[in-house]
Amino acid sequence: MTRRFLSVLIAIVFTLSMMLCGTGTVLADENLDTPNAPIVVSEEQHDFGLQDIGRSSGPYMFTIRNISSQPVKISSIEFSGEHSSDFVKVNDYISKGTIEPGQYREFFVAFSPTSEGRKTADIIITYDETDPKTVTISLSGTGIPIIPEERGTIKGVIKNQYGEDYNGTLLLYDAETGKRIGISSDPKIGGLIAEGEYTIENILPGRYKLYYESPYIKYIYQVYIPNIWYNDANSFESATEIEVIAGNVTEGIDFTVPVPLLLTGIKDQNFGKVEVGSSKEIFIRIGSLEGAPNYIDSVTLAGPDKDQFSIINDTITGQELGITGQQPGIPPTEKGLTIAFTPTSPGKKTAEIQIIHNNRVNWPVIIVLEGTGVDSEPSKYDMRQYGVLPEFNMDSLQSGKMLNAEVNVTNFTNAQEAVLVIVALYDEDNRMVNVSYISKEIGAGLTEKLRAGFKLPDDTKNHKVRVFVWDGRSITETNMQALSDVFELK
Repeated sequence: MTRRFLSVLIAIVFTLSMMLCGTGTVLADENLDTPNAPIVVSEEQHDFGLQDIGRSSGPYMFTIRNISSQPVKISSIEFSGEHSSDFVKVNDYISKGTIEPGQYREFFVAFSPTSEGRKTADIIITYDETDPKTVTISLSGTGIPIIPEERGTIKGVIKNQYGEDYNGTLLLYDAETGKRIGISSDPKIGGLIAEGEYTIENILPGRYKLYYESPYIKYIYQVYIPNIWYNDANSFESATEIEVIAGNVTEGIDFTVPVPLLLTGIKDQNFGKVEVGSSKEIFIRIGSLEGAPNYIDSVTLAGPDKDQFSIINDTITGQELGITGQQPGIPPTEKGLTIAFTPTSPGKKTAEIQIIHNNRVNWPVIIVLEGTGVDSEPSKYDMRQYGVLPEFNMDSLQSGKMLNAEVNVTNFTNAQEAVLVIVALYDEDNRMVNVSYISKEIGAGLTEKLRAGFKLPDDTKNHKVRVFVWDGRSITETNMQALSDVFELK
């Protein structure tokens, strides 16, 4: 899921500094300055934590990214080590495949211990058939016995009114950590295929989030509906928490299939910093899949700071949302909510929108709102406090070539600051079609070199590349404060 909403995040951020109307491929290359290996992995080690013996954990995604200027052939992805049989490759979209420059591929691994105790193994990724080299990811996890009297049970009903195509999977997550909990012995399922009554037994006590995922609906999201516009509201972020108590049964967690309410924007609708006494508005587009309409019963504000937020326009309550005759890639009618954040005092403010609709009558769809009230004061940053010198590896855009932007940033302030360099490609209609970024902490008085880039398309006529230098540690952690002018290459 992380990859899907990141593309949304980047599009939202860029709309604040320029007019955008298209979709793009996100390449968040924080490792482009690695000089040696042509590939990097999303993490070098992963601990699956505690897992019931005989059950499989939820599949965990690893990514392999090509940070070189040449295609890289992946020869194999194999397990090695004493406990390698306790780890399972669930889905593999890259073995014996090729990763193009600037692109990435993913594979999924689950932990399925066969005995008690700590288990360790390595993933060995072999690449470059002519001169084989390897990258290693260390895995670990602990198998624990199931003691029924120390566990709890969840029961409910799945109602499917749209046919077998919409059959799906129940997914259980730890409410605090977001870690997916395995509830099936089959790692290829990773959950409980459900229709009718269901029972999930032997769950450790704690707070969880449970939701129903239809692979068909997920496929539609990914293929026919541009992710740049939509994010699934019926997911971990929005699911209501449930509590599992040892020796008890948590009942009445019911689902109607499908639950296809969609919302635009990012996981949390973050207003950022807003001066006390002023106001900022955002529009949240709400829609539904064709053939699976949702009637919106109510929309309400809740939470500790709900008085700091207001619904100033609501075009969905009392409406049946459905996309009639939607073509792939075409957004639906603009219906949704306009929300205003008007802080009355400094500090972080949070609230949530609760949406009740006919396909989800027991739980509201939750949209988290967040903003920070700030006193009016001069900007913390001054462009004169930073020295920024960009260099490109070409004098003008060259179709089909790898573009690298190297930016030397000098911090003239008296404190260590996080600096974010964003490199974005725009087509002839000024739509952002590719983006890459890198962030580094730069000490007071020091200079750091930040490099980001991507492979240019085969046709770059009337295209342009822009380089932005902002504050922040990542796209999701920035105030969008410019530390220099925008640099452009055509």
